[in-house]
Amino acid sequence: MSIEKTVDDLAIPIDAYPHLHEDQTLQDAIAVMRSFTCEDQLRFSGLLILNDKEQLVGRVTVCELLQALEPRLLKKKKKRRFEGFEADYPNLAILWEESFFKKCRKRGGKPIKDFLSPISSSVKATDPLLKALYIMIHKNENNLPVLRKKTVVGVIRIKEVFAAICDYCDGQFSVGTNE
Repeated sequence: MSIEKTVDDLAIPIDAYPHLHEDQTLQDAIAVMRSFTCEDQLRFSGLLILNDKEQLVGRVTVCELLQALEPRLLKKKKKRRFEGFEADYPNLAILWEESFFKKCRKRGGKPIKDFLSPISSSVKATDPLLKALYIMIHKNENNLPVLRKKTVVGVIRIKEVFAAICDYCDGQFSVGTNE
């Protein structure tokens, strides 16, 4: 017996997942992310960026949104040599606090397309769940865009794939074997 569900059966429809168009702004992206909360908790870790034909052009994570507000503060610094265990860079960030909040208001008008990351993998709506799982594991992705004829119709997350597999396995384990 196999799992008969497809990606489309478990995908979150695009209307229920944060997304916006590439010509919108960083401020718009933040507003969209904040609109997808439950009890003041973000429900998703990023959003998809689409073009005017509803085709996928990239994604932006919450960390990338924060970095876009002040790249200097959140830029990962490459160390040329070992600086010891006592390096205290996070505490130096407090010196930038006033500047950070002034600049983040100004940067809000920048186009979101300047901050997006490309998406290397996606799945078709008709693909089997195990194909999505395989891609997620091998590409180290927690979610994948779901496409139907090059148009984004939703997102499949590892959470839903995990739940479906566990439900299937529970049914198999309770049938009578102790394996």
